[in-house]
Amino acid sequence: MEENWSMFEVSKENKKILTSFEFEPGKVEKGYTDRRLYINLSENKIEEKPIKLQVKETFTGGRGYGIWYLWNTVSSNTKWNDPENEIIFCTGPSTKTFSPFKGPVVNSKLSTA
Repeated sequence: MEENWSMFEVSKENKKILTSFEFEPGKVEKGYTDRRLYINLSENKIEEKPIKLQVKETFTGGRGYGIWYLWNTVSSNTKWNDPENEIIFCTGPSTKTFSPFKGPVVNSKLSTA
């Protein structure tokens, strides 16, 4: 039985850029650049937002940042498959180091569990 994967083949002519974002690398201080990238898939919008001082003073690294932003974005009524549910990918100051306690990226979201 032959499988047909042609529906997944995309030529360069069929590719379409939905949006773009000009990025200027920021100054890294103590592992942080004090900014985050916000991508809204529903509106095809990308914007840079600052990391709030309150978050920096209260939480450390990607896991803390992700939990804080998720907590302040969703409501108690938000379900895992609601459009309001955000998927947050964060890195922290130990990313790209040889620390045994680091991970490359932390993912924060509401799940089905």
